Amino acid sequence: MRFTTRVLGAAALTNTMGALAALATTTHYSDGLQGACGCGNNAGTFDWQYGITSGVYTAAASQSLFDGGGMEHWCGSGCGKCYRLTSTGVSSCETCGDGGEGGKSITVMVTNLCPFVGNEQWCPQPGQLNPHGYANHFDIMGGAGVFGDNVVVEFEETPCPGDAGMKWKTCECHPDLKGKELVDGDGHEGGAGVVGPGEAAVISVKGAPMPAEAKGPAPVVAAAPDGFVTVAKPAETAALVQPAV
Repeated sequence: MRFTTRVLGAAALTNTMGALAALATTTHYSDGLQGACGCGNNAGTFDWQYGITSGVYTAAASQSLFDGGGMEHWCGSGCGKCYRLTSTGVSSCETCGDGGEGGKSITVMVTNLCPFVGNEQWCPQPGQLNPHGYANHFDIMGGAGVFGDNVVVEFEETPCPGDAGMKWKTCECHPDLKGKELVDGDGHEGGAGVVGPGEAAVISVKGAPMPAEAKGPAPVVAAAPDGFVTVAKPAETAALVQPAV
């Protein structure tokens, strides 16, 4: 199936979708490494992160979604939350790709962070917009065939499917490991990232995502290889770390 590229400004698209529409840009990545929520081990990601179940995927989210409470823990308060993404069919910009099928929906679970540093084209800081005019971004684990080519989506939080919630319990944010109680498979009592005194925290921060099959200039990328830096630090000083230069 071939799609006709359609590009609208963020303001125009918001007006088209309705004043209350929550919109976000999307890209794709598939580096096979664990995420900042700890869903994996030193050998790599768990297989389910490439596709939890039919129509359910994992994603790295921009800071406002990963840690909307501003807690800045290595395992953000948004870890394990699920969102329903519905394609507008519109590409993020004229050189960002061909868009996709309007109206198609998938569910994603947040298992990773898309940090602002090194990803300025896509992942804005909280309270700011990316260069395309959007305050939120999802970097979906998987190829462009999963959900179109850098398409703008309408999103809303949704309960995680049962299978997704069960798989989430294998993450580093699991209460048995981090002293938190998991709620409904997509929420955390006491706040995500809470750890016991003296416990070690595995910190894995995703590198710069490149837009799948994007046309035109590449995103601004920090002087570091794509991927993660994984270190063990005492819980008292656990914090997001950037890849070494």
